[in-house]
Amino acid sequence: MNIRIPDNEQLTTKELGRVFERNRTTATYKFYWFLALIDAFVGQRKTEISIKDLTIGMVAHAWYTINYFKLSFGNSDSLHEVVYHLQKKLRIPMDFSKADVFDCIKHDENYKDVAQCLKKLENYVPFQRLQHIQPSATQERVVNCFQIF
Repeated sequence: MNIRIPDNEQLTTKELGRVFERNRTTATYKFYWFLALIDAFVGQRKTEISIKDLTIGMVAHAWYTINYFKLSFGNSDSLHEVVYHLQKKLRIPMDFSKADVFDCIKHDENYKDVAQCLKKLENYVPFQRLQHIQPSATQERVVNCFQIF
């Protein structure tokens, strides 16, 4: 199945589409990364998102799927490991909404421990993925381009 992303003068959508090509998609974090971006810029009407909020958003989107259905996305998928670790550490109920999961993680009193866990996702995602979408832009410019969605 091919999904064509509309062209835009400010956003190199061809590069965004390449992120999801069959031979480039070996882990689910890319899909949850994109869901977190879309949720932030479209759903919540934010104009910017921090890497911290982006990674927490990825976990929040994957939370129910991983905890309720006990899905494993494979040995190479660190998102699964991060969700399980945070669920054990923070004891967040598996049926919490995305917003509640997000708030629990973001406002945890021992955030340093949580941040170490989320760092695994940061190593795979944010700016390096966004640079492929807008190679010549600064990080701020790339993030601002997502406002057009």
